[in-house]
Amino acid sequence: MNDTFDEALELLRGTGSEVAGGVAPNHGPMAAEALVVLGRDDIVVAWADRYRRKLNAMRPSRSPITTKDWDKRLGRGAGSH
Repeated sequence: MNDTFDEALELLRGTGSEVAGGVAPNHGPMAAEALVVLGRDDIVVAWADRYRRKLNAMRPSRSPITTKDWDKRLGRGAGSH
């Protein structure tokens, strides 16, 4: 597509569905392509870098979910049922 898109894809390399334990797709490459198509080459690389850092922070925990922490593990705080 163009050099900017290639740079964004390089930043997103290795951030596929394995980040979410293989159950969720990574929409980063599609979003980067959409930004380029919309003429926003000026922001796509910075956006891809921020998105990659967020994905890295979301790597799944390998510890078992228990009856005491299941709600927090689903992203809900206590009492938000």
